[in-house]
Amino acid sequence: MNQEIIEYFNLAISKQVNEMNQEKTALDERTTYGKAFLQLFNLWVENPIVKELIFSKRIAKIASDLMEVDGVRLYHDQALFKEGGGGITPWHADQYYWPLETDKTITPGFRYKRHP
Repeated sequence: MNQEIIEYFNLAISKQVNEMNQEKTALDERTTYGKAFLQLFNLWVENPIVKELIFSKRIAKIASDLMEVDGVRLYHDQALFKEGGGGITPWHADQYYWPLETDKTITPGFRYKRHP
């Protein structure tokens, strides 16, 4: 992806996160998990630009190639944003929490700068 495309999706995701975010608790009053990052799910349901990225055949092909499988299925999308002054992200393994019967899973990450 070139910088222009990254910025296009960055702005769309930031806008959607800002619209969906309902976190009002001050950082110093949150749990360790709550301080780690702002987390929102299934942005694609609300935003057609985000949907375009989430359902990208190119990204699906990259994921299936990395896992050496014939196809992939989306479990959910999520946006994770570190907030200024937020806490650490403790060591963890996401796969432990997923109700799946396979270890053929992947969590692609895109680094975005959140826009106000």
